[in-house]
This record gives sequence, structure tokens and C-alpha cells, in this order.
Amino acid sequence: MIKHVLIPTDFTVKSLQVVRYALEDAGTAKLNILLFHMVDIPHSITDLLFFSKEQLRKKLINQDFKDACAVLRNKYASSVADIQCEVFYGSTAAVFENYVDARNVDVIMYNKSLILKKIDARSVDPYALIRRCRKPLMDISHTATQQEGQVDLFTILSGT
Repeated sequence: MIKHVLIPTDFTVKSLQVVRYALEDAGTAKLNILLFHMVDIPHSITDLLFFSKEQLRKKLINQDFKDACAVLRNKYASSVADIQCEVFYGSTAAVFENYVDARNVDVIMYNKSLILKKIDARSVDPYALIRRCRKPLMDISHTATQQEGQVDLFTILSGT
């Protein structure tokens, strides 16, 4: 069975450490990794007229990031169902919940000690909305020691 993992990113190679951790911790599960960056939608009519989602996506995702994703796909081929990169447009909890539900997300993984850069003028800090989400959350900033009450990714994905 394929499990869906949502991970915030700023499209830097450093932000892929969460993906690597997820793949190493997945056990026998196949993971569909969805990397996303939050951007607020334009508010002026002029900006909306000239707004192109695809153009912004191409501007934000560089070749080094694409190459690093390809390396992860190849290295962890037995655990990767897919790795996708998306730009999420919105900044409210309700819109984020709909986004997560529409993508059948099983768990949201992040590293709160990793500060994601604002790579666009309208970039939004995802952590405020992530913490309010109803899906299981997994912060990997404590990877050296498992804190009491937290479980590993395999346990969350297997439903045990």
C-alpha cells in the first residue's frame, strides 16, 4: 500500500534531509512524497491577470534540487512510489486542510529546526498552518533521541 507524506520545502537540497529521513524510516511501506512550498495568492487584479502558476513553479525549482530528487528516487527505489514538487497557493487553515485532504496525506513531516527561506516575495511560513492541521505530524528535529510520546514513521503509516 502506498502512503502519502507531505513535506514543506524551500526547494533547496538541504531541505531534502526530511525526505531522506522519511525514506530511511519507512520500513516496507512505499511512499508518495509530496514536497510543497506555500505562496500567498496575488491580491491585486493586475497581479492576478499576469499570474502564472507554471511560471512561478519553474522559477522556484532549480536544477540542483531536481537532480537531488532524482538521486533520492534512485537510491531509495524500493521505498519511493513518487516524489512530486508543488507550489501551494493560499495562506489559510481551511484552504490548507482542503489541500491535504485532496492529496490523501497520511502524515506531515518537517524539521522545525530547519528554517525555510522565503524564495518568493509572497512565500508563506508553512509551520503555523502545519501545526493546526488535523493530520499526524512528525517533527524530525529530534532524530538523535526519540522523545516520549512520539512514534516513528513506520508506526504512523502502518496504523499500529
